Amino acid sequence: MTGAQIRRARELLGWTRFKLSSRAGLHPAIVERAEQAAGALPVTAYQQALLRNALEAAGVEFTNGDEPGVKLRAKGERAR
Repeated sequence: MTGAQIRRARELLGWTRFKLSSRAGLHPAIVERAEQAAGALPVTAYQQALLRNALEAAGVEFTNGDEPGVKLRAKGERAR
């Protein structure tokens, strides 16, 4: 998961940083720091898992083709 993926996932959902931080149970500054990272995320593995879980629960699917990205799952499609 990259900072750009987190940012794009939040945009797809129409969420603010505050809403993502609330859903993930994290301080908004942690979300901001993660989103602005160009390389490895400057958050703990636990914080990264909380972010991923919150986004996936809302319907985001992380893709890892040639360039990592995100998309929204089709309605009725279950998370893997």
